[in-house]
Amino acid sequence: MEQLIKTTRGDFKFQYNEVLNAVDALTCALKENTDSIGADIFVLPTITEDIAKTRSLVQSRIRLKFNDEHQQALLDAPFDVIHQTGNEAIRKTITHIGKFRAQHNESTRYSIKLPGLINIQCDFAYMQRLATLFDSLNAEKVKLKGVIHRLAKSVDQRFEIVHDAEPGLIFPMATRTHPVFIQKDILSARFSWEHKSQIKTLTKQQVIEKIDRSLAYAPNHGNSTDSQAGFELHIQEERKLISHFTSNTLFNITRKAPATPILKLRFNEPKNPNNSGTEMTLRKDLHAHSPVFLINCVDTFKFKPLGDYAGRKEVVSKVEPLIPRLHIYLKEKNQQ
Repeated sequence: MEQLIKTTRGDFKFQYNEVLNAVDALTCALKENTDSIGADIFVLPTITEDIAKTRSLVQSRIRLKFNDEHQQALLDAPFDVIHQTGNEAIRKTITHIGKFRAQHNESTRYSIKLPGLINIQCDFAYMQRLATLFDSLNAEKVKLKGVIHRLAKSVDQRFEIVHDAEPGLIFPMATRTHPVFIQKDILSARFSWEHKSQIKTLTKQQVIEKIDRSLAYAPNHGNSTDSQAGFELHIQEERKLISHFTSNTLFNITRKAPATPILKLRFNEPKNPNNSGTEMTLRKDLHAHSPVFLINCVDTFKFKPLGDYAGRKEVVSKVEPLIPRLHIYLKEKNQQ
């Protein structure tokens, strides 16, 4: 296995500066020719520090109360989306490209999303210039992600090093690349909200270790000795349940992920022959964390804007979790 070379705080500072230089070059180029830009963006509600703290508390209550549906509903509450076009949308798009920090009471716990679609119709020279600048910025962001990953093995240590050097930096925003499509025949562009579950597979030993780590949080489950003793008894029961499975049994942690804005782009070209399904043309599903750029693509296509978030529909699971508190399920077909 190839040994990764550990990076330093100085490496991070250098590479972060390279990203900023690439941002400046791209945003300056975009500002020079705004007349060629058409923009549709969708402004989402700001997650302030207070809201982030409330969400964190709600998530803790869900964990402590073994999947509290009332608390889950608070996380999935509906909200409005503001659709903007024109110069204001262009300005916000250009600002978002270089936005790596929380501002104006925005929370540093959540990346700041700005779904959108940017349509640029321009001459060949400007198209080539933008393509080069986007390639450069995306390459520098990939390098930055690698530098951060190699700062330390521990996520907490990496966090401390990065935020000591650049306080308030939101890691995903500084390292996510920008989707760009050039001279493509677009059939449709449709925004929607997507709900998916985060799934992680664990071995029997990993599950037991996760259960045991819960004891460190036992004092948070109540203020009395009785409540703490009751929680410790509950931990013992969970451990006993898992201990009955064979050592090669696998388990899944399945958690509801926050709603994500998605852009589905349909192209007038054949789909990958390895893809199953009845669709005949190529479709790409993109996480719309930032505006997607179309440069000299077909400018007339079916367009569905991002609607207001209506909340999560309740889905009744056919499988009961083994340990509801930790969202642990038995993985299907797990015997060797």
